Amino acid sequence: MADVGGYYYHVTCCFFCTRHHHETPPLGYNGDKQKFKEFWDQFEVTVHKNTKLSNVEKFSYLKSKLHGTAQSAISGLQLSNENYDVAIDILKDRFGDIQNAVNAHYVELINLSCASNRTSELRFLYDKIERNLRSLEALNQNIDQDVFISMITTKLPEAVLVQLEIQKGSDRWTVDKLRDLLKSYIAAREAAEIQSKEKTNDFKPQQPSYANVQSRYKPSYGKPQNVRNFINGCALDSTEHSQVMTYI
Repeated sequence: MADVGGYYYHVTCCFFCTRHHHETPPLGYNGDKQKFKEFWDQFEVTVHKNTKLSNVEKFSYLKSKLHGTAQSAISGLQLSNENYDVAIDILKDRFGDIQNAVNAHYVELINLSCASNRTSELRFLYDKIERNLRSLEALNQNIDQDVFISMITTKLPEAVLVQLEIQKGSDRWTVDKLRDLLKSYIAAREAAEIQSKEKTNDFKPQQPSYANVQSRYKPSYGKPQNVRNFINGCALDSTEHSQVMTYI
């Protein structure tokens, strides 16, 4: 049966690649409930509703895109036309429960670590918040609620909250306003840090080269004018000695 599965996998992949080279291949799926809708929406359009593919070809391609717990969920099903629909039902029942996906996004938002006042940490936090909120919107959830404002503001440092409050003014907080102001604030900080680094590089003092330093401070090894007195331990000639003795 493994050989048959390998054959159908090869045929399905070749057929899909030749007939649908202009379409984006479906994403792989590992059993993450938050990502099932994204996977299924794409797989449904490119493979599931493709009338040119038989069910066994669809099933073969489906198996090639599954990993982890998703792969294990249908591992006991033999590759056949009939089992394709069974596999789809199993995946939808196991991973496609919308409420489970919603709960998972709420839990991730609640468990996000608080950010420090470092711009990189603020950006990381913002991206995580946006990913979860956009996913909840895709699941037809109303995110314009005060609970999300609390979820976000409790993760931000006090200095950032002060700046956001100043920008907000006397208006009432909404989720969209908070998202927009936080996005603008982080982008402004990132731009300022880039400019600061560029200025630092532009005005960085030039270090003197070793050759210049060496030539500037190179001692003179020319021959002394009065070799005899240098040998005797004194650089003064007899005339200079006489002048010196006059002052003593």
